[in-house]
Amino acid sequence: MDKGRFSVTSLLLNAAVVLIGVGLALLTSVRHATWGPEGPVGAWLLLVPYLVIVAAVTTILIARGIFSWVPGGRWMCFAIWVGLLIAFSVSGYYSMSEAETTYEQFAALAGWLLLAGCFVAVNAAPSTASRTAIIATLGLGGLAGWLQVAVWLSEYFSEQAQLEESRIIGNETLASDATRYIGEFHPAPGPALAPAFARRSDLVLSRIREVNPDSNQISKRSYADIQDIIHAATRIQKGGGDLTPQMERWRSYLKRFKNTGDLVTQIDQALPRPNAR
Repeated sequence: MDKGRFSVTSLLLNAAVVLIGVGLALLTSVRHATWGPEGPVGAWLLLVPYLVIVAAVTTILIARGIFSWVPGGRWMCFAIWVGLLIAFSVSGYYSMSEAETTYEQFAALAGWLLLAGCFVAVNAAPSTASRTAIIATLGLGGLAGWLQVAVWLSEYFSEQAQLEESRIIGNETLASDATRYIGEFHPAPGPALAPAFARRSDLVLSRIREVNPDSNQISKRSYADIQDIIHAATRIQKGGGDLTPQMERWRSYLKRFKNTGDLVTQIDQALPRPNAR
């Protein structure tokens, strides 16, 4: 009787594992498809059933004790389960998205490795080899899920810090020091700084135009201020922010003067080439 119950459970789990594979294949197939569901809603129609089945299978596998030998007991098993759900989710997302980096390509393929781990956990008899395979797939998958959470949190706090810095840029009293800091010392100025910096750049340019309407040379004070802005804008541009309109306006303005050739060159080097894709 127990053997029959075990066989039925294994049969159902194998069927669920096959459904996970079908779901992953469907997610991959719509990457370049011109048919089927489109947009965020359509994506969820494929991703949600896939994740529901994944959650059910991994819950049953952990309840059956595939990680019962791991130190930490139930809490560690729960942590591994959450990490696996995250890893499966990330893999499903990148399976149906255009992979732009090596990480995204690997993440898309990782779902199949996790699926193989589920297959081993369902069918293999307890042994050193099966335990090693489960560790190499599901165990590392759970760890990878938590590492992804750490990356998300790091990116979130970095973005929040840059939003706070962007508010400082908008502060008239602190703007000059903030601009100099971004240009010379900021570890990684990124896109979050671009909107506030664009407003600051436009404001400074309008004021300098009023100060130097007819001169053919920029004063030392104005030159230093502009140099700080160009350095900061260049770093933000390289970090993924778009300050192309502001830098083009600076280039157009600086070309009038005899002593700003190095600043114009720096702008030219920072801006994308006209024929670049």
